[in-house]
Amino acid sequence: MSELKPCPFCSCVMQIESNRDWHKITGDHGGWCLWNEDTDFSWPATEVGMSNLLKTWNTRHILEGYKLVPVDLTRRVAADSVDNTSAELLRHDESLGRTTNSNRREAEELEHQVADAKELLSILGEKV
Repeated sequence: MSELKPCPFCSCVMQIESNRDWHKITGDHGGWCLWNEDTDFSWPATEVGMSNLLKTWNTRHILEGYKLVPVDLTRRVAADSVDNTSAELLRHDESLGRTTNSNRREAEELEHQVADAKELLSILGEKV
């Protein structure tokens, strides 16, 4: 039998329970996991049902416009972006001398970059 991938929401180990009617995937999910006791992932108790269950569970669909990237890399890039963009914004403010529409637009863009990076870190559960 093929090995099951962990839960995509909480990473707990998944198992297959079977009876004469169905094969069902279960796991010991964390309290915050999106998967709950009402979630049903089962197939008929046949060889084809078992094969479909394994194939379907182990397939991870990524929505169009998204890419799967390692969480650690994403954290580092977002943290570096906050640090670098904040420093650039500080230099920008110190060197203004006089404010122009162009300077304001540049400062607003830098502030948006910091806000985006902080939002990404927040989604990853990092304190910002």
